[in-house]
Amino acid sequence: MRKEYRLRSKRLASFREYSITVSSARSKKTKIVNAAWPHPPTSKLTPESLADAGFFFNPDDDAPDKTECFICGLSLANWEEDDEPRTEHLKRSNSCTWTEAQTRCWFLFPDANVLYGLSASWRFNSDDRVPTHPARIKARLETFASWPHDKKKGHNCTSEALAQAGFVHVPDVGDGEDMVVCDYCNRSLNGWGQMISRCL
Repeated sequence: MRKEYRLRSKRLASFREYSITVSSARSKKTKIVNAAWPHPPTSKLTPESLADAGFFFNPDDDAPDKTECFICGLSLANWEEDDEPRTEHLKRSNSCTWTEAQTRCWFLFPDANVLYGLSASWRFNSDDRVPTHPARIKARLETFASWPHDKKKGHNCTSEALAQAGFVHVPDVGDGEDMVVCDYCNRSLNGWGQMISRCL
């Protein structure tokens, strides 16, 4: 795992400038190099879509559009304009916990009452996509590596409780370091720092 790219904002920044380590006989120095993302903003391959899919920009001389996943280390280069970053990531690294956490189930709306929470019908691609499946919970839990409230004594909203409830931790989206997003309905919540007697 490349922890320095855990935050989406850091992955996005890599598309504006990236660091390389230059070695000499006496020392290693980090050099900031400005490189332009070679694909047009009209393609699906925007820095935002790549960062959302877990990638940071890591070009080299042979692959000027090389990206790398900050969790599984998958390197992809020679992107084509109609490639969709999340789909390509999942196809080539389906055991990556980032793609696991980002892959949503199919939610069907049997009628308009669903919008008001009165009824719903769920359909999953396979059994391991069911929210309570241990692999899904584990994938969500791994996004909470920097959850700020786990160390607070008596705080009930632990990373484990939130992952069990279907949330992923997205610390640099919106306000605060404790932003979570439901992996199924995409609803986001933050402000867990206040003492909450009952989490969920």
